[in-house]
Amino acid sequence: METSLTLPQILAAYELHKYTFTREVVIEEHVVNHAFPVLTLNVFFGERPDMLLSTYVHEQKMQG
Repeated sequence: METSLTLPQILAAYELHKYTFTREVVIEEHVVNHAFPVLTLNVFFGERPDMLLSTYVHEQKMQG
């Protein structure tokens, strides 16, 4: 499943409001996950919702 489809499902399934500092997320191939200047996630996690969730929260923390 694509990361762009998996992320909204995760956001709807978990109470992440207190961990969310930015709603602007870019999903790209061949990038290292990073929080600056925009939270950017690699497409690698599309089939690993557990890893996508932990990476999303980690990068959000880096934003805040």
